[in-house]
Amino acid sequence: MLFNLHTHCNFCDGAGNPEEYVKQALAKGFSVLGFSCHGPAPFTTGWTMEYENTEDYLKTVDSLKTAYKQELQIYKGMEIDYFQGDTRQIFTKYELDYIIGSVHFINAEGENKYYSIDGSLEAFEQTLKMCSDSSIEKLVRRYYELLVEMLAKRRFDILGHLDLVKKNNFKNRFFNEQEKWYISLVKDVVEKIARYNVIVEINTGGIARGYMNEVYPSEWIIRECKKWEIPVTLSSDAHSPQDIDFYFAEAKKIIKSASYSEIWGIQDGKWVSIKI
Repeated sequence: MLFNLHTHCNFCDGAGNPEEYVKQALAKGFSVLGFSCHGPAPFTTGWTMEYENTEDYLKTVDSLKTAYKQELQIYKGMEIDYFQGDTRQIFTKYELDYIIGSVHFINAEGENKYYSIDGSLEAFEQTLKMCSDSSIEKLVRRYYELLVEMLAKRRFDILGHLDLVKKNNFKNRFFNEQEKWYISLVKDVVEKIARYNVIVEINTGGIARGYMNEVYPSEWIIRECKKWEIPVTLSSDAHSPQDIDFYFAEAKKIIKSASYSEIWGIQDGKWVSIKI
């Protein structure tokens, strides 16, 4: 079964309208396509949906569900960010088929101003300076702390791009993943993930958009997830229609090499395991 549940479009920072993704999915032989535009943030970002656009987004996906129900199963999701101190109840506000929970922003402890860890190199360097006094270890620890806090405080289905903090770390620009502090930190985080009923995504979006040459999370982290029998799914984090299955063949080999024999998806409205 060919599917993708992490799909953006022009309702947020993706290119192309939702129907273009549907037509591409049909052309590629997909069985399932899930839309997951970025939910509204508590401030203007330039790439998340604004509140006034969310109802249109939801209605558009619903109309596509009806129009293409004989050809493709379409699901209505949202990628929602966790912000420490956020009281909006955004994770429960909308009627959705599923939610991807993610951390894209980080705040200095005790402050309500947020900085991106998912932007340009320059933006990341600013985040590093403002949120951790230029200590990369402190920043990375803060990112994973927020991710674990999101797991404890919010309910969602898929944990988005687990190690997104490495996005601007190409060729170990800021830190080496083999450093003892990083390995120990991530192993502890994976152990905590195993306590919650969430699916970890294997995300190929960083490769598709030219940020890196490997999936999120790194292969050794996928193997660590397998040790704890954490379920995984495969997604492209598509921001353009042609990328809905980007790097899937290669990613499936990586997942298999970590001793997984199945990934999780939605079929007929239910979460199911799918052999790979």
